[in-house]
Amino acid sequence: MKKSVLLFFLSSFSYGQIIYYVSTTGDNNNLGTQASPWRTIQFAIDQSVLGETILVESGVYQEIITFDGAEDSGDQLFPINLKANGEVLIDGSSFTPNGRNGLINVRNAFHIVIDGFEIANYKTPNPTFEDKNTPIGILIEGEASNIVLKNNKVHDIKNFSSCNESDGCETGANGIAVYGTTPIGIINIEIVNNEIYQCVTASSEALTINGNVSGFKILNNNIHDNNNIGFDFIGYESDVCASCTEDQNRARNGYVKGNIAKNNSIFGSPTASPPVPPNPWYSESIALNEGSAAGFYADGGRHIIFDGNISTGNDIGFEFAGENINSASEAIVMANNFIFNNKENGLLLGGFSAVKNDPDGGGGEAKRVFIYNNSFYKNRGWGSEIVFQNRVTNCQISNNIFYGAGTAGESYVNFNPPSNSNNAWGENIWFGSSTSDSNSLPGTVIAENPDYVDPNSGNLELQASSTAIDNGVIESPITNWTSPFWESLFPPNGDFLPQGNKDIKGNPRVYNTIIDFGAHEFGSILSTNDNSYQKPILHFYPNPASKSVSLSTKGNYHYSIFNITGKRLLKGATKQVINVSTLSNGLYFVHFLNNENRTRFVKKLQILK
Repeated sequence: MKKSVLLFFLSSFSYGQIIYYVSTTGDNNNLGTQASPWRTIQFAIDQSVLGETILVESGVYQEIITFDGAEDSGDQLFPINLKANGEVLIDGSSFTPNGRNGLINVRNAFHIVIDGFEIANYKTPNPTFEDKNTPIGILIEGEASNIVLKNNKVHDIKNFSSCNESDGCETGANGIAVYGTTPIGIINIEIVNNEIYQCVTASSEALTINGNVSGFKILNNNIHDNNNIGFDFIGYESDVCASCTEDQNRARNGYVKGNIAKNNSIFGSPTASPPVPPNPWYSESIALNEGSAAGFYADGGRHIIFDGNISTGNDIGFEFAGENINSASEAIVMANNFIFNNKENGLLLGGFSAVKNDPDGGGGEAKRVFIYNNSFYKNRGWGSEIVFQNRVTNCQISNNIFYGAGTAGESYVNFNPPSNSNNAWGENIWFGSSTSDSNSLPGTVIAENPDYVDPNSGNLELQASSTAIDNGVIESPITNWTSPFWESLFPPNGDFLPQGNKDIKGNPRVYNTIIDFGAHEFGSILSTNDNSYQKPILHFYPNPASKSVSLSTKGNYHYSIFNITGKRLLKGATKQVINVSTLSNGLYFVHFLNNENRTRFVKKLQILK
């Protein structure tokens, strides 16, 4: 029950104006003011009502914190804000996990903001063979809505069980977990600018969205150096929401943008400080040297956008699959991502078992996955840049750059072609140690070096000489994702361009009505509001032409000449003259890029001989 001390404050202030203070030097018999702070965070939560802010002063707090039910909730206008005021550590080192529990818990509560905490050191006993208790940094569970987690650091959440998957053990740990366990479920979750690292998660993941969860934004988080999957969006696990329908019991309607997944691997992270050990739950896979931890994983998720993320140093860059009976990852958009130097695969699609609905797992599907404008670089172990496993159907793949560790042809693997059908391959760039086998690749193939700026260091931006520039196709809007979530994100009706409005650097995705291949839009950094720069005018002559054209403005230009169907016929670099003698009579479009000031021009050219 809320304490009577509230009556004093509420007689003087309206909702949303009260600030309570917690300090390691405080006392729960105090007033909760800055001059007379309380001692424990949980006590402050138990006193709070609509719109109040709890400021936690710097220090180490050894307590488990729970927002439980309507009494600990805010509302739409007046959320409850729990905010660190300085460096605040919620330390779990004195607690032994009991069941599935977090150091911070939100259970059946609403309209809460948790901002700026370090949450760490919650671990099962070590050593142990099988500990079914699940330590979690921050847990949202049951029925909840409008919860914001931002600017938190979660680390050293660990399950030390030594059993492996062949033992049939059920062990796990999570940095941040959202479990929708009822038919009402969880809606409107924002997880923004958090960091999760050095967690030992057994069969679980660093960040998990699981069960009946709809409407989530996962923005600008950094998940690194954990010994299993980074970001996971899960469905169809019957033990999560036994009373839900299959359509309810899955993560859906999510926007995953601007995040980093780095060095998440079942082999651990030996370069972390301190090093993260290998994951014993996967000891058999480790013995075979076969990694399986994805940076980003949709396992039965639906209607999720992955836009502008970076995945590197993981076992797998991205994976869209279905492990459980009747499961499918479907209606997924993957656009504008950098995927480089992952151990085994860049992108893995489909169930890992050839048997549909295999009772041992992996019998699910990947369907209606839209893969546009991603940049891949040297992701190859037992897989390659893009791998179709089993039951990959009705997907669309175009405007991507696949730069393989092997040959261009080896950058695509299809394990089970009869089960992978109705997939539409558009035009993509493929490159590797050789392009002689590129005729084996699907779709329209451009087998040329994309000229990344510095791919070995992860800079997959385009150089001015790149064949990717001005060569892409703008895809049609997606108009059938019907949910209030999409209407709020893309007003008024939820329709959106699958390639997005921004490239991975935050610059306009479409420049001068043209789009590039890959995640980076070259030359789109100039502001249209910069009046200090006067864009030069470019003309060429003669027009019509028969043999050559000369530029009216000297400069260092790259050019591409397209016919009216959009096929590029010529490209090159020039300072003033272009040879067009090989072109037949007709109308063409010439795209110019000034390498000195990054301005672009598109001109019509008539060839008449």
